[in-house]
Amino acid sequence: MEELFQRLDAALAENQPKLYATLQPGRVIPWKEPGQIKHWYRWRDGQSRDSQVTLLGSYHFASYSEARTELQILRRSFIEAPLNALILVALAPQTFSSLPLLTDVAGDGYYFHLRRRTVYYRFKGEQDIDFPRFESFLEFLIELVSQPPRSVGRSAEKEFELLGRFANLNG
Repeated sequence: MEELFQRLDAALAENQPKLYATLQPGRVIPWKEPGQIKHWYRWRDGQSRDSQVTLLGSYHFASYSEARTELQILRRSFIEAPLNALILVALAPQTFSSLPLLTDVAGDGYYFHLRRRTVYYRFKGEQDIDFPRFESFLEFLIELVSQPPRSVGRSAEKEFELLGRFANLNG
């Protein structure tokens, strides 16, 4: 997996230098987290929340503290807004066991499922798309950041095409 992180780092540095410059240094993650998350955040600890530079014009790299805070807020909704929490459980139960890795302002994007220990793509109103292995997600991301600049529409088309190659589009 180290080789994949080295390739991702090089692809970002070469093809997305402005984004790469906003990534925070890696950090050590608590022992209780799955190995994949430890590797992810040891590589880079996301971006500052106020960073204006995004991947494909929309995705923000979540820091570990941001990801954990988001999950805590979501879980706390059972107490603060139980009806909303129950609706979310019915429509998207895995969100209560997931950390955001790359998300847009609407919360769509790439999440790590803590129990299954893999990544999935979430787009509201659509079925989640699972990557078979964490390494598949890294290979997808390397290919995605290596693409030449495109319009937002063409970037989305290419992203979906790559999802078809690296993830399980049929569940």
